[in-house]
Amino acid sequence: MSRKTNRKNIAGLAFFYMILSISMLLCQACKHGGGGGASYPTGVWTEKKAELESRFGVPIFLDNVRFPSHWSANNPEYTPVPDEKRYYAMLQLEIDLSKYSHGFLKKFCSGVFIVNSLKFDGQPYGGTNDSTNKWVYLILSTVGDEGHLDAVGFHHEFSSILYKRNKSIFPESAWRSANPSDFNYVFEMSSSRNIASRKTNTRGNSSTYSRGFICEYGELTLEDDINTFSQYLVGKPDKLAKISDEYSKIQRKTEILNQFFKAIGYDG
Repeated sequence: MSRKTNRKNIAGLAFFYMILSISMLLCQACKHGGGGGASYPTGVWTEKKAELESRFGVPIFLDNVRFPSHWSANNPEYTPVPDEKRYYAMLQLEIDLSKYSHGFLKKFCSGVFIVNSLKFDGQPYGGTNDSTNKWVYLILSTVGDEGHLDAVGFHHEFSSILYKRNKSIFPESAWRSANPSDFNYVFEMSSSRNIASRKTNTRGNSSTYSRGFICEYGELTLEDDINTFSQYLVGKPDKLAKISDEYSKIQRKTEILNQFFKAIGYDG
């Protein structure tokens, strides 16, 4: 999901992210006995953070969260992750980062910002990214690729950066040829009107798979399509392989994305 600065874009995305955030929080609460996970002693998280930064070569921010200057028009706001949840946040982020090599992350990610809540123009977001600075933003409930929804998380946001910074070698024509012959993405330039499209479903089914999409959300834009496949390719490869075995269009796009990831140095 690329970061949009137009006010109409902000409003359009709000509903999806509000539902997404609530759903993730509820799921995490059920699984861990509290919103965002179990509580851990304060203070120990800084050592884990330093370990992850050294191991993966990516700065991690839970304080002093900064945004690109051109986002200021959309009034970004965040609440910090509580101290007692910060070690948990590091454990969850480790799940995500461990899917990539140190060199790959260092090349394409210059920072991961984890917050408890995130808003633009007063509307809640579940995550976003800035491809210019190579920054990924996530709320606590979306960290860790065990996420309960398919169009959310680090791999989703990070894939936007990978795509945008390597557009010249992404085989767009081949990708589009795997779509149904009469298909056009709902919004070629922006997914901000997903409310009107009603394609906010982040759960796949036989209907979406047969058309070549992980879920309806992937039908909004080319980037959203790539995002949802990437979330599976990196975070849920076994599930993607199983779907690919049954649906030829999913298999074709998986092959294309695999080739693209390998071309830019991904060795996961």
